[in-house]
Amino acid sequence: MVFGNCTRQKSCDDPSGVDSCNNNCNGEPEACVCATGYLKKDGRCVLPSECGCFVTQANAILSLGETYISAGCSEKCTCDNDTLRCNLNFRCDANAACTEQDGVRGCDCQDGYEGDGETCTALYTDCYDVYRIGQRQNGVYTIMPTGWTGSPFNVYCDMTTAGGGWTVSNHK
Repeated sequence: MVFGNCTRQKSCDDPSGVDSCNNNCNGEPEACVCATGYLKKDGRCVLPSECGCFVTQANAILSLGETYISAGCSEKCTCDNDTLRCNLNFRCDANAACTEQDGVRGCDCQDGYEGDGETCTALYTDCYDVYRIGQRQNGVYTIMPTGWTGSPFNVYCDMTTAGGGWTVSNHK
């Protein structure tokens, strides 16, 4: 253990020391903290790798069941029984993009697709599919016809004429 002034104790539960209650800025001259590169666990200073599921790239510790996805979504690690299990061949689906929201990375299906980002399937194959799920508003919908190898595209669907579910074309 080393001693220093006005420090925050880093621990396995709080590796950055940001949320620590042990901030020594309350007039006390010094605090007992672990040396750089070590974290506090059960009253001892240990290497981060001894804290359970420590992710070196993120300098973070995952809780049981928590997942970390690397930059570029090329690796996915999950905490399982204090063991970090990583898929080094992880990829988002071809119809998904690697995105980051609130500091959390993941795969998000593109418009016209649904799924968890690792697997994305087209939402509708035609206007009748849109009608069958309960949409009754005329308007523009994204479809991906069966066998179509391009990207999904927008079409105008007539949901009221002759029972609904019609794709409208202006082709002359």
